[in-house]
Amino acid sequence: MIIKKNIREQSIFYLILTSIGLIYIAHAIYYPGLFDGGDGIAHYLISRYSWEHPLLFMHLWGKPFFTLVSSPFSQFGLIGIKIFNISCALLSCICIFHIAKKLKMQRPLLAPLFLGFTVLYFFMSISGYTEMLFGLIIVFCILLFLKEKYILSTILISFLPMVRSEGYLILPLFFLILIIKRKYLYVALLATGNLLYSLLGYFIYDDLLWLHNQNPYKGDAADIYGHGNLSHFIRAYWMIWGEPLTLLVLAGLLFALINIFRKKSTDTTVSKLEILLIYGSLIIYFCAHSVFWWKGLFNSLGLIRVLGAVLPLSALVSLRGFNLMLGLFSRYKILSKAIMVVIIILVIITPFNNAYFPLKSLGEDLVTLDVKEWFENSGLKKDNYKIYYLHPNFPIELSFDPYDKNTGDQLWNLYTTIIFEGYDALPDCTLVIWDGHYGPNEGRIPLKKIMSDKYFTLIKSFYPKVPFLVLGDIPFEIHVFKKQRRDENSLKFSERKYDFETTDRMTNINTLSDDYAFSGSWSCKLNETTEFSVTIVETINSIADIENNNFIRLSFKILGVRSNQFQRSSFTT
Repeated sequence: MIIKKNIREQSIFYLILTSIGLIYIAHAIYYPGLFDGGDGIAHYLISRYSWEHPLLFMHLWGKPFFTLVSSPFSQFGLIGIKIFNISCALLSCICIFHIAKKLKMQRPLLAPLFLGFTVLYFFMSISGYTEMLFGLIIVFCILLFLKEKYILSTILISFLPMVRSEGYLILPLFFLILIIKRKYLYVALLATGNLLYSLLGYFIYDDLLWLHNQNPYKGDAADIYGHGNLSHFIRAYWMIWGEPLTLLVLAGLLFALINIFRKKSTDTTVSKLEILLIYGSLIIYFCAHSVFWWKGLFNSLGLIRVLGAVLPLSALVSLRGFNLMLGLFSRYKILSKAIMVVIIILVIITPFNNAYFPLKSLGEDLVTLDVKEWFENSGLKKDNYKIYYLHPNFPIELSFDPYDKNTGDQLWNLYTTIIFEGYDALPDCTLVIWDGHYGPNEGRIPLKKIMSDKYFTLIKSFYPKVPFLVLGDIPFEIHVFKKQRRDENSLKFSERKYDFETTDRMTNINTLSDDYAFSGSWSCKLNETTEFSVTIVETINSIADIENNNFIRLSFKILGVRSNQFQRSSFTT
């Protein structure tokens, strides 16, 4: 009888898994893009071009371990990265099914069903986000731990921060369970991932602490992203779990609370491992992101999709809650079965009743598609232009390698290049694609700034059919500019030369020295004890025609101590 029951259970499990997989794949084929674009596309691009640009395997924002594992799939395009995340989802379903069995949960078949039809997870399966791999690694490591494969579990979980930075929140929980299990010698293995990538970074960046020094989440964009309500993620329950599963998650949390304070041990008693690694990881992750958004920490934007990383854990909590609810009606078998059927049906249909379903191109995607269509019909050949952009759709829509500096560059490098190298550093046919989402925010280039720049000519503007606002309450629109050669003879320059032969309009002249000179007898001498050079005091209006030219060009010559030769340097601002 036990053998027949196991065969029947396995058959139902594979039926559930196959059904989820077929639905996910059909959805991926139906929708040509990625769910909720933005960061997902950026992660895909890093993964896709990592084979051409190996340094991308160490791209800290792109998450090195995610890039490494996903890159073979990404070579097949958007469908490849979608298949990768669908695979992560299905493997997570397998893991939580076996975790439920190991923990002797009733009705373990429902764990993968709950996960597969969790609203947010359903849609994130066809994204380029890192959350799916993050969730898979957690549940796989928990399963390995339950099977007492401590070494493999500990080493693998150590790479979790290289998939998402929140992995650093999860590692202490594994540390605690190792101590509780008295596996003291394995604790050091939790540093494996960090140690390996730190050493790799040392040989590449000459910086052993590069993981800290290159941290992209230092909070220096808090002025862009802002902050919100502490209950932000709680209020978004319908977008994360949907109503039925939200009730089951709450019931599951209640189940754990009851069992923690239950003195008598039963078959359903929650183990320390379950409390720490399943409930602990879910609660800490959820609370941390709530606080990050509330306080505006670590560049948090309050994005709902970040919760996708712990939804495999919430599926197990939901199963606990489901069993608790049915246990209340265990005496009434018919009623109990009827409630079970109703809840399962509600869970399954909820994602299909969501506003997202079926996914379709909207908002920003439609406007970027207009740019693509215009570009293809304009006679412009991308090989003849260097493109500055920031919206991640453009490398895909316009089919160019975003990491080849000869063909494209990101918008935040535009004025940085101009400041240090001058406008001549930009090819005359450079195209600048400014969009209302990324241009004034991450790019920090207000539309007014580039509109007033006489070196750039507006050649085309694109607007959505139905206007909408994006980050910073800015209307979303796209403008394409072309860098034009200007006749420098027509520009009005007023020239000033400072050779230190006279000290008019100068302060801090005690740094002048006659040891060396490029011309005349004097130069400004600096060393380890002299921090500040000669200061030249001039009004901007006296040295540049600000009304007609929005730049000042400065040139100077520096004598290198080692080379003992003067080097010319210049920049424009």
